[in-house]
Amino acid sequence: EALGNVAPLVVPDGQLFVAIYNRQVYWSSFYTRVKHAYVRVPAIGKVLIGGAYIGGQVVKGAIKDILFLRDPLKRYRDKRKSRGMSTWHDWIDWVGGYPFEVAAPEEIFRFFRSRGFTMRELVTCAPGHGCNEYVFVRDHGSAAALVASPAAASASR
Repeated sequence: EALGNVAPLVVPDGQLFVAIYNRQVYWSSFYTRVKHAYVRVPAIGKVLIGGAYIGGQVVKGAIKDILFLRDPLKRYRDKRKSRGMSTWHDWIDWVGGYPFEVAAPEEIFRFFRSRGFTMRELVTCAPGHGCNEYVFVRDHGSAAALVASPAAASASR
């Protein structure tokens, strides 16, 4: 819905930058359930769900660092510089981020193509987790495509 709302706001030859989580076969539905549960439960539930998530991240990171012979604490020291927030706040931000929308690159491409956009750039995280990043340009003179109904857009696929 948000992508459909923003498309008409782009002027002809204007650029649209989009980042959306990559769809993963099993993990996307699991993460959606975790995030949905986190935002619905009382404070003690948030502590339990958040603690389980954060504990899993610490263990996963430690195993990876040990296997690659890296300093396990370096990832936490450098996070604020690269992300703009501490690892702790990044984890809380992630687990509490609901609704959680995901899409495969081809879904995003088709969605915007049907609305008169051309993809200029794509940076994927596929096949892993994270956001795919897109740059679209609205085709000159594509106003008719922007007002097409969702049903018409689906039919044109």
